Amino acid sequence: MDSSFSSYRKSFSTNVWHILSWILYAGGAGPVATANMGVFVPLVIMKNAHINGFLRRDHTIPCFSFPDEPCSVRVLHSIWIDTGSILFAAFAFSNLLQLCLMTGVGVVCDYGNYRRYILHLCVLVGSISTIILPWLPASLFSLQLVAFLAIDLSFIIAQSCYDSFLPILLRYYPVSNTPYTLESAIQNETSSIGNASSSEESIVNSENEEEYLNEQSLILNESAPPVDAEEEDKSRIAARLSSVGFSCFFGSAILLQLCLVPLLYKATPDSSLIPIAITVCGTWWLLLSNPLCLFVKLPNDNHTTNPLWKIILNSTKESYHSLQHAMSILPIRLFLFSRLFINCGLQTTLTSAIIIGKSRLNLSNFQLALLGMGISLFALVGTIILPYLTEYFRLTNLQTVIIIAMILPLAPMYGMLGFLPGFDGGMCTAADIFRTTIFVSFLLGGAHSFCRSVYSQLIPHGKETRFFALYSLISQAGVFFGQISLTIITSMTPDPGAVYAFIMVVMILPLPFLWLMYKHTKSTHLS
Repeated sequence: MDSSFSSYRKSFSTNVWHILSWILYAGGAGPVATANMGVFVPLVIMKNAHINGFLRRDHTIPCFSFPDEPCSVRVLHSIWIDTGSILFAAFAFSNLLQLCLMTGVGVVCDYGNYRRYILHLCVLVGSISTIILPWLPASLFSLQLVAFLAIDLSFIIAQSCYDSFLPILLRYYPVSNTPYTLESAIQNETSSIGNASSSEESIVNSENEEEYLNEQSLILNESAPPVDAEEEDKSRIAARLSSVGFSCFFGSAILLQLCLVPLLYKATPDSSLIPIAITVCGTWWLLLSNPLCLFVKLPNDNHTTNPLWKIILNSTKESYHSLQHAMSILPIRLFLFSRLFINCGLQTTLTSAIIIGKSRLNLSNFQLALLGMGISLFALVGTIILPYLTEYFRLTNLQTVIIIAMILPLAPMYGMLGFLPGFDGGMCTAADIFRTTIFVSFLLGGAHSFCRSVYSQLIPHGKETRFFALYSLISQAGVFFGQISLTIITSMTPDPGAVYAFIMVVMILPLPFLWLMYKHTKSTHLS
């Protein structure tokens, strides 16, 4: 490692500007994820799919001739997909691309300043695609799907890079002997992320990587000294601090939706208000990401003189070794399996609510925008309230994740009961969709925040992006599984009860993995 890099690393200190830039990015990305990709872009895609679609029984008759009959749309010149399933299929294909790219990108980001460069590139591609998509004519439906894939793919990769900033910012927060405050808790939390030792050498051979992972993670190092009550309190406060990013994420989406939803109430279906909203979301993301992308230069524990092409060439091999050794460690393996099904259940539930609400219950654009605002609002409320409840009941982060995972299956169970003979209720009306979606949304923010907090305690320093890429890889694998399954289910049967039954099974699957992790974990940070 050259002396200039070492000198910079030693002199680096996290300041208010770094934290503010990280939070600003969350505020810019929130509307894209919740309002844009959650409501507005799906409305445009579904509308144009119907315009370009043909009856399922006869591919020569356009959909608008018989608007109440099932329709299909042709993609790639030969594949016919049900118009109600086109979004499931598009999300599934995007997730497949993410699975192919995520691990390699994660390794590249851990060297030099590539984390910042790749984040900026993804923001540029995603925001420009967002601005262009709503103004493409319906006749260019295939190009709209390409823009949709570019937005989703860029956003997920950018989110993985963004997540990896946090443990580094926390680790280099200046040490002080001031009284116990929220700021001092930030520095203490770094001990649960990894041993921030003075060692300059953090690049290890693949043969020693498993030993390295165990030594650098307090959770996996069973010989580490136990923490006292004060340190546990600091860890809880720091975990609550990490939820600020999610609060800003959902809060900015709510502000945008508060401006748009009243306007949609009297807007016609062909109004240009939705394309304008999509354009505003893309521009907002581009502007608020600039401080983090352009000005926050972090020290990096992995410094190399290899050119970029060589890093990319070796990234697959490095990712394979990291995955192989990480998955050989029981706590990491159990948690990642749990995360796979938790994310699958959450994302498919919310996506299904929007799509079923539009295609089966004929909700208006105003009702869907109101539903999207409800998702953002109650996710924000959950993100703020759940950390306080966790502290009040003196629960650890892992215990909170287990409780959330136990409650989540109640939502699809309620929806499924409405389609069984002899039962009244269920998700059969617009009001049912609203109630159930709000219930899931309240747990959404807390689930993501606490899962990220638990996982951040498992990763070693110097490998943040590749481990968060692995985290995103597993999460997106769950979403891919869910979207493919829902595409098949909705193509085979129009009964939403089958969708709810599938989601209920998926949400039950994390429980045994989380329980085993709880029983086998030695560290008091987790259990």
